[in-house]
Amino acid sequence: MGAKGVLLGRAWLYAMAARGEAGVTQLLEIYAKEMKVAMALTGVRGVGEIDRSILA
Repeated sequence: MGAKGVLLGRAWLYAMAARGEAGVTQLLEIYAKEMKVAMALTGVRGVGEIDRSILA
């Protein structure tokens, strides 16, 4: 995973700068929706079921 996940941390900063707390809240809601879709598409029901075979 390493460097592929680095840019994920910047989004909250941009959201905070643009809309403050509301921006960060909206960003977290978007992340949650995206995770639910990705998990549904891979047939995973819980974060604990995610392993390297799914990420590769």
